[in-house]
Amino acid sequence: MRIGTFDWDLGSGALSADEELCAILGVDPAGFPGTIEALTAHVAPEDAYQLYAVAREAGQTGRAVVRRIRIRRDGDPPSLVELTGRPVRSSPGIGTRRVTGSVIDLGSGVVSGEAGDRLPDGLFSLDLSCRITYVNRSAAELIGTPRDLLVGRVLWEAVPWLDRAGYWDQYRAALLARTPSSSGPTARRTTGSPSPSSRAGTG
Repeated sequence: MRIGTFDWDLGSGALSADEELCAILGVDPAGFPGTIEALTAHVAPEDAYQLYAVAREAGQTGRAVVRRIRIRRDGDPPSLVELTGRPVRSSPGIGTRRVTGSVIDLGSGVVSGEAGDRLPDGLFSLDLSCRITYVNRSAAELIGTPRDLLVGRVLWEAVPWLDRAGYWDQYRAALLARTPSSSGPTARRTTGSPSPSSRAGTG
């Protein structure tokens, strides 16, 4: 699973993208124009409005906003990605002028430890028996338990407050759909994605 990051200046429309985001888009980093229009050009037309919706909602709520959109690559069918935008305010009382965030390619395999640790949101992976196979740094801090004490344990035993009907429903839905699921037990989001194989040390 690849994770790219961006920084979007809402006033000028300038958008910087790291190498991983350029790889997700299928473009050469040196040739990326560095504008929101350049990013929008790689988004499925019916999903392009989501970019601006994320910026608007993040600015209005002051919180991270997550949407799923489809990315187009030359010669390939559209692929699903998860877009997260976070507002950046220069000073109190000043409206949002920048949005930073990440793009997670949901269809490119498992996440690497280094890539997962770049996310400010908590992320973990489970196998089909609900054992934790990967935990990023933010998730471990959110849970309050070192990673080496979480990996290999059944989720409900390692994190008792997740042993609730609502989270069970999300796990079952992700298990059946074989796609990542997200929840918000606190102000920061934790994402779990059941998979038939371990994701530790591998997005």
